Amino acid sequence: AWQSPSPAAPGPGPEDGPPPSNVANRRLREAREKVHVHRPLWDAAAAVIAHCSPDFPYTNIAFSCGFQGSPHMDNLDISYQWALALGTWEGDGALCVESGPEEVAAVDTRGRAICVDGRFPHWVGPYSGERYSVIWFVVHGTHTPPQRFNPTPYRQR
Repeated sequence: AWQSPSPAAPGPGPEDGPPPSNVANRRLREAREKVHVHRPLWDAAAAVIAHCSPDFPYTNIAFSCGFQGSPHMDNLDISYQWALALGTWEGDGALCVESGPEEVAAVDTRGRAICVDGRFPHWVGPYSGERYSVIWFVVHGTHTPPQRFNPTPYRQR
């Protein structure tokens, strides 16, 4: 999986602007290079989130293939996030989120974007095959208080 800083709205990406000049900015330079190489993917992700939640102030996008992690929390997030899964997997592959004490909500994100708070424990259910994830998230800007998961996927209006 790789993550890239993103513009708050579609337009110039993080590869624009002066190049970093010292070792401390190596990670930013690498992110800019990845965005440049994968610009069509970046633009498609920006178009999806602009359609689903035009005012969502994401600062990063994570793209992954085959992610099968254990329950975790995204401790650097300062707000909710959007998640989308694509692919041809078999089995569950649902996004599972602790929605209350001893309660887990499992939501199928295949082909649809879901708004969820990654600051609560979450994971992907078991599956086999190809599964790709796109996660839009916020790590700086305005803090939003954590909100328990309410499975309300984006639906075409």
